[in-house]
Amino acid sequence: MAIDSRKGLIACIAASLVVRVWVAVTFPALNEEAEYWGWSQHLATGYREGPPMVAWMIAAFDWLGTIHRELALRMASLICGLATLGLVHTLARRLFASAEVARLSLLLACAIPLMQASGVLMVPDAPALTFSLAAMTFFWLAVERQRPVDWLLCGAALGVATMSKLGAILILPAFIVHLATSTAHRASLRRAGPWLALIAAIAVALPFALWNADHSWATITHEIAQRSVKGFNVGPIKLLEALLEQALGTAFLLFVPLIAFLFAPLGSTPESWREPLRFLKVQSGVVFAFFFTVALVIEVHPQDLLPGYPPAVIGIAAMLVAMPKDRVWRFTRRAIAPCIALSLGIGVIAALGQGVFARLDAGRFGKALGEKIAVAQLRLYGWPDLGRQLSVRLKDYPEAGRGAFFTCRRRHAAALSFHLRGTPVIDLTAITLRARAEGAALLADRELQSLDGRDGLYFCSAREVGMGNLHEIFTDITQLDSIDVHYRGAVIGTFEVSRATGLRLKGFVPER
Repeated sequence: MAIDSRKGLIACIAASLVVRVWVAVTFPALNEEAEYWGWSQHLATGYREGPPMVAWMIAAFDWLGTIHRELALRMASLICGLATLGLVHTLARRLFASAEVARLSLLLACAIPLMQASGVLMVPDAPALTFSLAAMTFFWLAVERQRPVDWLLCGAALGVATMSKLGAILILPAFIVHLATSTAHRASLRRAGPWLALIAAIAVALPFALWNADHSWATITHEIAQRSVKGFNVGPIKLLEALLEQALGTAFLLFVPLIAFLFAPLGSTPESWREPLRFLKVQSGVVFAFFFTVALVIEVHPQDLLPGYPPAVIGIAAMLVAMPKDRVWRFTRRAIAPCIALSLGIGVIAALGQGVFARLDAGRFGKALGEKIAVAQLRLYGWPDLGRQLSVRLKDYPEAGRGAFFTCRRRHAAALSFHLRGTPVIDLTAITLRARAEGAALLADRELQSLDGRDGLYFCSAREVGMGNLHEIFTDITQLDSIDVHYRGAVIGTFEVSRATGLRLKGFVPER
């Protein structure tokens, strides 16, 4: 059975979906996912770290948490991943009217590990990828049919994509570039359709913009600060890192075809396919050109380029059909099967290999790599045991009824709260930050003022011991002992625990 046959495609998609669900229910929640779950417990139209769509989607399936915590957390991403595959097939058929191109597009989408991961992990990239692709699909329908409803749906999808991740806004300049350079579609610029799409996009994204305006544009400043952690240094090193990460994310074998598609001449392709291919090149090219240019100055994350992948895989599939004798595309067709096997294999290893990874002796791998392994072990497997031990210690205090958990790492707070099934864990970052605007934006928990005077336990990783200015916000803080965190019999980390008495918020928390 050939993998590019109809039966081969069905088997591939079925295997991909099975592995995705398997990983979703067995792989521990990442700290990042737990943080977004924390947002979902305090719904808002914006957050300091990003747009709110991921929180809204998690909240929509929170009722499943009584059945399975990780499944409830990732249900929206599983649905987005399935919708993305459906949109890849729909757009490919619409652009080229070829069942073979549509089949190959789906196979290529399943062969890219980054796209597979976005269909499992509940991070902003999952809805951003789906709605970016939806916007591209409605855009093509709009320029072909010139129906107002298509333009409105295009704008709405673009707005939702932007409400998922700020980087999705790059679809807008990609649309403008296509309209400005396409002889077939340039006339649309003189019609009302694009303006309808723009109005719809602004209307959908307006709540997030208003939230930012009310919080001193906290998301924008935070994004810039995060990107510039390693400094603004013009040079090739960051670009080389970004290229290597993209090669890893495309299983290496598909990275060259992806770049080749962006620069491939279209003279040997069917004439009716050239306009759709130019459209796909622009959609991918704008995303890749922007982030690879930015990578010369600041850090770029592998998932930032995800919106450029679906149009690229559809374009590569069309080239495979249009130019089957070209050596690049012959190589690409042969690479599909091993890349799919690699993507599925990564998922199987993630589901089965947790016990082995948890038992690794990080000290055997040298200082640098050993520290990274230890941190990963703790982040993946340490929270349930830490929560159990902290809960036992909290009961030892006479004020147990008013006791609370405190920490100064927002993702530690979110992860522990997630594994304690919603027990509040107070992130003190908003209090200890001196910048009032940034602190206000961090206060997703609108009841933080009610915590004034609370007692409890303050915990931090043994690698990060330091009281900082905690003596300023507690009447008294006394270090108690250390907690060894276990997973399947192995010690995977240590936390320092202190008794904190009398939380003092006055002068730290901005008035509302």
